[in-house]
Amino acid sequence: MKPFAKIAAIIASAALALSALGCSSAPAASQPAGPDFDVQDIQVSNPGYAITDEGKLRYAFVAVNPNEGHVAQEVIFTVEAHDANGSMIAGGGETIAALYPGVETPGSGEVDLFSPDTDNPEVANLTIVAMMDSVVWADTTLSNADIEGAIDIVSPRMAPGDDGSLSIMATIGMKSDDGDSGLASMEARAVAVLFDESGNALCGTSPVTFALSKDGEDYAFEASIPNAPEYKECNLYVTPNALV
Repeated sequence: MKPFAKIAAIIASAALALSALGCSSAPAASQPAGPDFDVQDIQVSNPGYAITDEGKLRYAFVAVNPNEGHVAQEVIFTVEAHDANGSMIAGGGETIAALYPGVETPGSGEVDLFSPDTDNPEVANLTIVAMMDSVVWADTTLSNADIEGAIDIVSPRMAPGDDGSLSIMATIGMKSDDGDSGLASMEARAVAVLFDESGNALCGTSPVTFALSKDGEDYAFEASIPNAPEYKECNLYVTPNALV
């Protein structure tokens, strides 16, 4: 089936274990204080995958931090694929540096498929989960609407290659009028994700990070997906990659 030629611009739309051994006279290490609010789990939506001709599993997902007023930093996501017998046939991890409240932020990657029983393992279940115990929290006054109102994505477009690859391009900048947020500059992160007819993610581009400011030049985004699978929609996400 021929892929649909459609692209949408979406605008904001290592756990560290410590142990200590010492003599009894040494003072006990102080424990870091936990968050002072009722933390809600980070949501993972539309997780999906595509298998390459080389037998690798590409995955992608969209994460949302539902904790209003708080940025989730250095969020680690575990990625596991299982076969019909429940055996794990792929495993990996993905780290997203900053998840602002309400901002749809994608992750994507590629892992090897393996099985002691067959050369062509089939995926029956894919799970992608945020490791909440390792998240570092910071306060913020920025909302999804503030970020969406500050970022400008111009002329997002796609170009299929003769080798089966798909190139995604756009011009990304900051709007001169961002309302009341006061957001004048930021370190941004851009990822393009392909979705199937059911709305599940298939795979995505590697994250690209760059600086944006009202007074600076726009960023010419370009990334490609080799041997792109059949898809219905391509979404380009631009989100903060650090505290702003």
